[in-house]
Amino acid sequence: MKTFFLNAAFLPEWVPGAAVGNNIHRASGIAEHISSCEFDIVVLCEVFAPEARQTLRTQLSAKGYTVPGGVGEYLTVVDETSPEMVATVELKLMALALKKPLHVRKKLAATASAKARRINRAAFVGADGGRPTLQPGTEVEPAKLGEIRQATVSALLGIELLNSGLFLAVRCQTVKLGQVSFHQWNSTSGIEQYASKGFFVAEVGSWALGKYIDVVGAHLRAFEGSGEAETRRHQLSQVKSTLSSQIRPRLVVGDFNIIGETRDYEILSSVLGHGFADQYRLLHPNDHGYTWSAKNPNTKRSDDSGKNERLDYVFLQQSGVAAEVEINVEEVLIDEVPLPHYSDIYASDHFGLVTSFEPRRRSHLTGA
Repeated sequence: MKTFFLNAAFLPEWVPGAAVGNNIHRASGIAEHISSCEFDIVVLCEVFAPEARQTLRTQLSAKGYTVPGGVGEYLTVVDETSPEMVATVELKLMALALKKPLHVRKKLAATASAKARRINRAAFVGADGGRPTLQPGTEVEPAKLGEIRQATVSALLGIELLNSGLFLAVRCQTVKLGQVSFHQWNSTSGIEQYASKGFFVAEVGSWALGKYIDVVGAHLRAFEGSGEAETRRHQLSQVKSTLSSQIRPRLVVGDFNIIGETRDYEILSSVLGHGFADQYRLLHPNDHGYTWSAKNPNTKRSDDSGKNERLDYVFLQQSGVAAEVEINVEEVLIDEVPLPHYSDIYASDHFGLVTSFEPRRRSHLTGA
């Protein structure tokens, strides 16, 4: 079986430096790449743009994939009075005024802050001073979002509330899909409070074996800094805590936003513990394994420093002694994901990871 993971970088337009290329064109290219390579299990993150999500769902479904709902496809109303809201507005206006002199940008930012505060009071207190109709933290179905946009700060500022960005698909011919559960992060900060980011746990199995393993897809807090690193530590602890009660073996894939072989990576290994093995490093002890590469021109949209970093991972946690199944990981490879018909145009700013593995019955149960 083959699992494909990619941070697909389908960000909303208002995020500074978000444009990688036409969302529908890239989504169509990624779907074609997935189906032509016959990946059995597909996990994507940063699929925030609705047109990209719909394109992926439509094309993969037509190619024999099941695309379940419920993978963080709800949206969360956040506390619009927070400092992060003002910072978001400032970022948006700064992005629109990058060619303006510094004193003009400062004036625009100050105007945005004042506007945000005025709208905050109107949207969340109400003209009559009564209670707001929506409380921060309320989960909202996407179908109802259009109504709510008329009454929220997000609508008035042109900023959309976002889903988790996670996307799951499995190839019907080879994979049976069981339950899928989504867990929103308990800890988040900054601009990422506008996304319902988190991780999912999906029961998947081969038709031949008839037993499930767990595939976990995650997207951790982005950006560097002590606050962001502490948030990621809490998020890793939440993953480990959620998985501690399970006895099935599991593959954990995702964009951890932690640079490989650094102090943060040591913390990652420490929080998850010895039960989680970094499969790329295990199989390729001397390779860099960069998934954020200066080779990829798309990285320059948000970082022109020419960095090479390993940010995306595949971890294996074998099952407890009572489990009937174990996972044999055969290979983990970097997939540059060139757009179809092009050799040097990449679908995202990240490179993907392809994991070849085989779930099999435990030898002590079969007598082998």
